[in-house]
Amino acid sequence: MIQADLLAPPPFDPAEGSRRKAEGQALQAESLRLRPYRDRIRDYLVALAEAGEAFTSDSVYAMAEAEGDPLPAGQPMGAMFSAAAKAGLIGRVWTPSVASDRAASHRRALTVWKGAGR
Repeated sequence: MIQADLLAPPPFDPAEGSRRKAEGQALQAESLRLRPYRDRIRDYLVALAEAGEAFTSDSVYAMAEAEGDPLPAGQPMGAMFSAAAKAGLIGRVWTPSVASDRAASHRRALTVWKGAGR
């Protein structure tokens, strides 16, 4: 590889990535198997948005655990947050992301959210 190759844009298609993300989220939204989790996650997001405090997906998992019915890992969390943002329920807090405290998340970076209009 020569130096000029290092400066060339990567051969990726951002539009295709966005299309695949939307397709995956639509499949999750329609999945009957995930319906009970989606309903609970939606309820938690509404409660968090109305509280007016900043939160992450860890907050949703913590609410479920506090009720004694933890959510299994790998649920449609990202799709639910995206749908809530598109619906105007929540918005990103433009601060640096925070590291997850959940062991299953391996300290991955999480977006910080807040109820829209709060």
